[in-house]
Amino acid sequence: MPVMLATKPLTLLPATCRRSVAQGGPGASSLAGVFGENGPLILADNGTLIENPYAWNKNANYLAVEFSTGIGYSYCNNSTRTDPAQGCVQGDDNCSPCLSSDSSVAAHNVAFLEGFLGVFPELKGRPLFLTGESYAGVYGPTLAQAILEHFDDTSQVNLSGMWLTDPCIDNGAQYGWLDFSPDFLFQSGLIDAPLHQTLTGGECDKGRTPVGDRLRKVESKACRAAWRLYDIAVAGIGDSVHPERNPIPFLPMYIDPLNAIGPSGGPNTPAFLASLRGALPGASQSKNQKYQIEIGNNGYYGYTSEYAACNPTPSGPLANSSMLEIYRTLAQHTIKLPAAANFKRIIVSSGDVDSVVALHGTEAGVRKIGFPQAESGRLPWFWYARRCV
Repeated sequence: MPVMLATKPLTLLPATCRRSVAQGGPGASSLAGVFGENGPLILADNGTLIENPYAWNKNANYLAVEFSTGIGYSYCNNSTRTDPAQGCVQGDDNCSPCLSSDSSVAAHNVAFLEGFLGVFPELKGRPLFLTGESYAGVYGPTLAQAILEHFDDTSQVNLSGMWLTDPCIDNGAQYGWLDFSPDFLFQSGLIDAPLHQTLTGGECDKGRTPVGDRLRKVESKACRAAWRLYDIAVAGIGDSVHPERNPIPFLPMYIDPLNAIGPSGGPNTPAFLASLRGALPGASQSKNQKYQIEIGNNGYYGYTSEYAACNPTPSGPLANSSMLEIYRTLAQHTIKLPAAANFKRIIVSSGDVDSVVALHGTEAGVRKIGFPQAESGRLPWFWYARRCV
């Protein structure tokens, strides 16, 4: 439940789509972000809660939402299924009995917002900002479009802006800059130039997926050695290796995939969140027997990724579309729809250590949208005297 501040806006955080302990998207719980990133209390390594001086609720009403059923405490009728022969059971870590898609998630969250504002009418008409990262690059724009097309004006939902970091945008634009690519590793200094040349020169891959991931070829001793060095550099978690999606034996995870540089480890967030079942209002009513902080890894059986954005297998009538079309539609809506009267700003940012949706792919995606570009230069961060510029 958000803190009700007299005049402050409402910020909605979709499920973040990177990994914390095992977090990925689609299929991640937003509560991992609440207790690990920007909530009022952060879970420390020793299992205690400490105050977060950078908490978002200091400046806004902060609302975290599970962006598909079956994640966290969010459930569906099939959550009680116990017979595997009839489909996925709720306790399975690689699938969900609650079928969802990009389209259903947007529709469900419009319905959620209506219900939420019915319970908290004092928040109606407040400026609403959508925020998220990685696969929220799909969640955010599709929800923004659904909001603007559903409501007649801004009296209930006053969408005012959207901030997406390292977002999924378009397979073509981000081709080769997803999933811990060898190019990212070389740029980050995790592999040297000769190894990068071996991996990318054409001799050690069978081809590439629709998002540019390299399919491993290991017939020669040199290629086996090169991919083994790659495995060591990324602790066996690089999707672009594609070793039949199996873990690399005898290779413990020592790199935190959140930033590709820091050590892994930290608090047991899944166990902590599961322990809150009796403390959180409504959590005890969840039909989910097991708390799922994350299902699968960047997608799972039961979720249909429809758009060609961070998705090697787009399907259905939207398969030839990406977020490029959605961004262009949002721009048109700001001109034509009353519900978009205050929707004035979209911020797309990128971190230079995101290994799964890397900076240069995001840059290419933003340019491909086709909006007019102002002249600008990239300014470095550096310390000057006592100021950070």
